[in-house]
Amino acid sequence: MGVGNRIIKPLSLVALMAALVACTSGSGDALDPVPDSGRSACGDDLDGGLGYPAGPYGTTEGQIIPSFCFTGYARPAQGTGEARRVELSLRNFYNPTGDATYGPGSPFGEGEPKPKALLINGSALWCNPCKNEAAQLLPGEYAELQPRGMEFMVIVVESASIGEPADFADLDSWVDEFAVNYAAVLDPVNQMAFRTDTFPANALVSTADMTIVKLDYGIPQEGFWAQAEGLLEP
Repeated sequence: MGVGNRIIKPLSLVALMAALVACTSGSGDALDPVPDSGRSACGDDLDGGLGYPAGPYGTTEGQIIPSFCFTGYARPAQGTGEARRVELSLRNFYNPTGDATYGPGSPFGEGEPKPKALLINGSALWCNPCKNEAAQLLPGEYAELQPRGMEFMVIVVESASIGEPADFADLDSWVDEFAVNYAAVLDPVNQMAFRTDTFPANALVSTADMTIVKLDYGIPQEGFWAQAEGLLEP
């Protein structure tokens, strides 16, 4: 059965619906984001000097996301460990023309096309719905949407203990368990300002202007993916 141009995946959806849609710790807390900045602390010279959209910036729907800097892996399927770690900036994904490519030195590969849309997924090791999403939903969506111009990045925010920032051991464990083949990073100070009591979090970003088009807590449903597809249309 289809919705628009999308095919509903019955087995995956049944499995996902068997789990909770989102994890809630009950803390109700949220960390403050770091000060807004359009200039990243990393990755400034890797991707063709396209700059970054002018602010004001923010981390809610309709706002231009700051060019935050993260540490992790651009392509974890190629291997993990200290020697593979890179600094990734959100400016690395900025694609104002729709046909920009990665420049020399980019961890995504020189000459590779930049995405038209970016999914930023926030997850925690203590969150079972996050694990269901990572195992059963995201791999299929990535396989379908990445060739059409979409990129994913998972931020492993918290460890197996609620409220404890994840470290590289946690990130490596996540990458290995779910065979992650898209960008995977840490955000120990919660620059994204995700609600730390509810995961997973999913932010859909239009890379044409780095605006957050959609911000959902819980496993994203068909409307989220239909909106993502809209960003990929010519």
